[in-house]
Amino acid sequence: MFVDAARRVSSLVDIVALDIKLPSLCGEKDAFDIYDRVIPIFAGRRLFYKIVLIEGFDETEFDEALRVLAAHDDTIPLVIQPATIEGPMLGISQGKLFDLYGKASRFMKDVRVLPQIHRFIGLQ
Repeated sequence: MFVDAARRVSSLVDIVALDIKLPSLCGEKDAFDIYDRVIPIFAGRRLFYKIVLIEGFDETEFDEALRVLAAHDDTIPLVIQPATIEGPMLGISQGKLFDLYGKASRFMKDVRVLPQIHRFIGLQ
């Protein structure tokens, strides 16, 4: 389903913000296989990856996501986005975010950490 949907929209988009969902957070056990098939469909588009994380996520899945993404193209920007749980409160500690940034930077050349801005301005 995801691969077919990507094929249908690929010729209609110039910029792609690809949400990378960890299997334990999205319930899709084949998530990494799906990304392996979807990412090439958007070759030639302006693409960036985004991983939203919450406290208690499976760090081995994060590591696997980094390997999958870097294997396709380690120059594509990666945004690590801590989930906002309430008001300005982030779902992951600042220290943990620094650790994740460092780890991701060993795989990807352009890593950014950005909060969920839409939550700060009152949008869902």
